[in-house]
This record gives sequence, structure tokens and C-alpha cells, in this order.
Amino acid sequence: MKINFETPPVSATESEGLAVRYAQAKRSPPRWRWRLVLLLLAIMPVYLLVRFLVGAFWQEAPGLVMMQSSLIRAGVIGHVTYLAPEGKELQRGEVLARVERSVPVTLPSGLQSTGTTPVTSDPREPALQEALGLAGRQRDQLQQRVNLMQKLRSQDAATVQEVQSAQLEVLQAQTQMARIRGELAQLQNERQRATLGVQQLAARNNPPTANMERKEEVVYMPYTGTVARHQVAEGEWIDTNTDLVSLLSTQAPVVHAYLSPKELDRASPGQQATLVFQDGGRVAAQVLGVTAEAERQPAESVSPLVPRNLSVVVRLEPLESLPERYRVFRLPLEVRFEGPKTWPWLNNLVAKVG
Repeated sequence: MKINFETPPVSATESEGLAVRYAQAKRSPPRWRWRLVLLLLAIMPVYLLVRFLVGAFWQEAPGLVMMQSSLIRAGVIGHVTYLAPEGKELQRGEVLARVERSVPVTLPSGLQSTGTTPVTSDPREPALQEALGLAGRQRDQLQQRVNLMQKLRSQDAATVQEVQSAQLEVLQAQTQMARIRGELAQLQNERQRATLGVQQLAARNNPPTANMERKEEVVYMPYTGTVARHQVAEGEWIDTNTDLVSLLSTQAPVVHAYLSPKELDRASPGQQATLVFQDGGRVAAQVLGVTAEAERQPAESVSPLVPRNLSVVVRLEPLESLPERYRVFRLPLEVRFEGPKTWPWLNNLVAKVG
């Protein structure tokens, strides 16, 4: 049997010796399209390669801009009459807030003859205040237990009944606190009614001397700084444990970088580094030292897939004054340490060979 193979066409215009005439193409395909496709495909590998090389030869660590901050309390019970505006810069010793606190009523001598006795504090109030504080501490501990049980439940280490039981204990503690607050409010109402009756009786017997004295407590600025945020509003009733305002110092801020313990050689005082902000700004800095306690990296600067291990907190000082836009408390940034990255395993290998 003879097999015949067809010869391939010699050219695009000829097939088996016959001329084939095709119409001319309207336009030739542009080459820039293929170049654009290749460029788009190469962007991601090139970016990953650059990130790998940067991470291999330069050490980077997340950081935060830190400033001296304080929470100020008045330490008295009364009404807030004045608060310095938010964002205002005050010098040390200037008036930060004013609180009007009441002084116990002083009855005139003429009331003693009428058989009216002065209003005294109820002996049950200190006990109720202490009970309220204990109930609050109990509620906080139970809430921590609920959080722990929920975390164990997410890991299948606790049952739904255990979580619900812990939540029920928190609700019971909150109910106890509400009951104690109600009793305290009732005592205050009774005292106010009694005080009002004494004042009315004093006004009838001796109007010129019957007056509820009030004293103003002035809170001064402890250091030169800025009023960051109000914790209460003007006219609000506060107690001795109520925070009034939060302050930020105007001193030069420092940067805390969270460095892996494997890179402790980067924490030498005087080591150079670069502060890289998220808008592309860069500021030179130097290492001041490390803090006495290790901390976990901030959650917002770590991927959810990466464990938040304990890190060495390195304190850095900018070599030049930070611009005003970077003077933000706990502003996240990246800290790039100068010099090639060290390899502990390579150092150990060289030490063994040597």
C-alpha cells in the first residue's frame, strides 16, 4: 500500500501549486498590547521579589509614635463648671478645669432653739459605696471569665452551657450593682429633701444668714501640653474617681519599634534607623535604648495569620523635629534599621568553622 503525504504549503499565497489570493488585512495587530499583558503579569512577581530582597538585607519593624499622656482627675465631688477647649495648648500652671463642690450646710444658732437638727450623712452610705465597688470588681472578674470561656469555646475546649453559665453570673453581678445604685440614689433623694426642708426653715427664721455655701475647686495644668480629649462635659456631676480630661505633652515625641529578639544587635544605642510613614514620608532617627519589659506587637500592625509574639521595644529619637502632621499619639509607621540584615544561623556556622 502506498501512502501519499500532502506537501505543506510553500507560502501563505500558494497551496499545492495553486495560487491562493487572500484579501489584504485591514490593519496589522499592534505589538504594544502583548507588551502590556507581559508587563501586567510581571508586576506581581517583581513586587514580591523586591519585598523579599528588602526583607533579606534590611531589617524592618512596626512602630508607633509615642507621646507623654495623662488622665486628670479633680479628686472632689461636684459639678464641672469649666473645661479648657480640646486642642488648646496650655502652659504649666494655667487653669485646666473648675469644679463647684458643695460644703455641708451650717445652720444658724437660732435654729437650735426651734428643735431643728442639722442634716447629717446616712451611716448606710459608706457601706453601700464599698459594696458598689466590690460588686464592680466582681463584675469585671466575671466578665474576664466570660471572655476566657468564649475563647475556649472557639477552640472547642468549653461547652455552650459553660459559656451561658458564665454570662448569667455577669448578669447577676450587674443586677446587684443596679440595686445598690438604686439604694444610693434613694439616700441622696432623702438627703436632698431633708436639706431643702432645713434651708426653707432657716430662711423663715433667719433669712440673712441662711445660705448654702459653695466652694470652687480649680484644677491646674501639671505640665505644658495640649488638651487631647474631654472625658466629661461641662455641668456634669462627677465624683473623686471621675476622669476630667486627657492631656498630651508638647515635648518631642519618641518612637517605639517592636523588634524581634533575634535582632537585638539593632538595639544598640546610637544605631541609625529610618522612620517610614504610611504617606511615604521619611525621617532619620537613632536608637536610644530598649525598655525594661517586652511587649506584644500592636494588633493593627500584624496580619491575623501571624502570631503576636513578644518583642523587644526599642526607643528611637528622631534626628530632626517631626512635622506637625506626624505628631499624632500612637501613629503607626515602619522602622527600617540601617545596615545589612544579620543571619544568626550564618554567624553560628562561621563560629563553628572558625
